[in-house]
Amino acid sequence: LASGIISAGIIINGNIVNAKMTNHSSNGAIIESWGTGIEDEFALIDGDFIQDKEKTFLKFESCIKDGDFNKAEDYFADVVVSLIEMKETDSSEFNNKTQKLIETLNSIAYKYTSSAYPKYYTAKLFELTDNYDKAFYLIKECISMDKKNPILKYELGNLYLATNQNEKAVRVFEQLKLQYPREKEIRVSLAEAYSNMASFDNSVREYRVAAAFEPEDSDTVAALVTASTYAKMVKNNTFYDPMQTVAATPTQSSGNKQDIIAFGSGSTSSFSAS
Repeated sequence: LASGIISAGIIINGNIVNAKMTNHSSNGAIIESWGTGIEDEFALIDGDFIQDKEKTFLKFESCIKDGDFNKAEDYFADVVVSLIEMKETDSSEFNNKTQKLIETLNSIAYKYTSSAYPKYYTAKLFELTDNYDKAFYLIKECISMDKKNPILKYELGNLYLATNQNEKAVRVFEQLKLQYPREKEIRVSLAEAYSNMASFDNSVREYRVAAAFEPEDSDTVAALVTASTYAKMVKNNTFYDPMQTVAATPTQSSGNKQDIIAFGSGSTSSFSAS
């Protein structure tokens, strides 16, 4: 697996659940967002998209069966969009499709034992089905296969974030930040983990850096404003949990604000094969 990587794509509740491989961006980042939100992705689901989505599944399966994982990457984002739509509209079809893909990928993994791609894709599918135990297991196996690949560690951090293990997420993202200080998506995920821990000063610091990298990103700017407001409330001893409407101490809150994350923006992410 090569280290030149990623373009984060599909976003749910501000978090990336899929990404597409690309080269390093001009500022040296390993992850470069190309999606502005799941709403934009759903805008693509018109009659033509629905008509073609079965072809996308077939093309993806054909590529992975042939071991052409780089080409499979071209179709994986659309596969995930289709699965997300199914999950919302037809749970039976969603379960059947994901199970079929998981079975196919498991068989491919036995054939291409030196590639982490099949296990990576399988982990992403388990994440979509909310089976985080299996997603964790497979991502850790991928890391053991390619310890130097940063996107796999980034995915591990996002899984920790998705399962409210914020302290572990912080440790992963802080390590990645040292390697890739100009990576916006790492900063955003780190900021969210800090915010979930009510460590708002740290959250503000990371959101501020991320916003400086991409000032036109309204989501990051909005998150910065929110974190700044909470930080001021903590200092003024007026911070409270709006879900419980009771006074909260600034070091005890650890609620997770997201429903699903990771494939990396804050991200599913992917990586390139050697």
